[in-house]
Amino acid sequence: MSVSAGVPSARRTLPVATLASVRAQTAALLREHRGALIEVVGLHAIAAVAGLAAPFVVGRLVDEVTAGTAYESVDRQALWLAGAILAQTVLVWAARRSSFRLGERVFAQLREQFMTRVMALPLSTVERAGTGDLVSRTTNDVEALSHVVRFGIPSIFVAVVTLAITVAAAVATGWLVALPVVVGVPIIWLSTRRYLRFAPDGYLRERATYAVMNGVVTETVDGARTVDALGLSARRR
Repeated sequence: MSVSAGVPSARRTLPVATLASVRAQTAALLREHRGALIEVVGLHAIAAVAGLAAPFVVGRLVDEVTAGTAYESVDRQALWLAGAILAQTVLVWAARRSSFRLGERVFAQLREQFMTRVMALPLSTVERAGTGDLVSRTTNDVEALSHVVRFGIPSIFVAVVTLAITVAAAVATGWLVALPVVVGVPIIWLSTRRYLRFAPDGYLRERATYAVMNGVVTETVDGARTVDALGLSARRR
């Protein structure tokens, strides 16, 4: 396989989907698994709200102790705190379980779709891409997409819910409390835009190196006897 700076030539690999194609495929997956996705996001969002209940209870407990309160009130707040932590634990477990189930379904579906489309390609195109690229697409790439479904999408929604509640609580408390929350927004916005400008090329390069690695490993295993016979072990390593 011809390489340039450790990355296979674009002419020797299967084509990479355009951004428009990725968006269309993502929208189709979201529509197809809408019910399961709503369940996953809903559980994660409720778990995030339950996680914010603990700091609220601790804050009330500190205020009551500072102002002077009875032991019964402290015990009551401790029970609320324990209940909030228990509820968050159960909800996070249920949310993670739903996320993994959805991720595995999407993983299997994407892999089957890929194999179906590869079988429809001309044989010369598949052979020119090589074993490494095929293995990388069916393992590393599909697993990365499955990871997005299991962790990425729920994390985004949880972050949005947590951020919205935190900002609302800060604004309701006072503008001096809200100021530190929003002062870093311009820096985060600019750095994120810069990251997104360069990230796609970096990720594509990383994916391409997986194709090289998988190809070398597969070819070495398949030709192990030839490697030994010709004394090429050091070179293959």
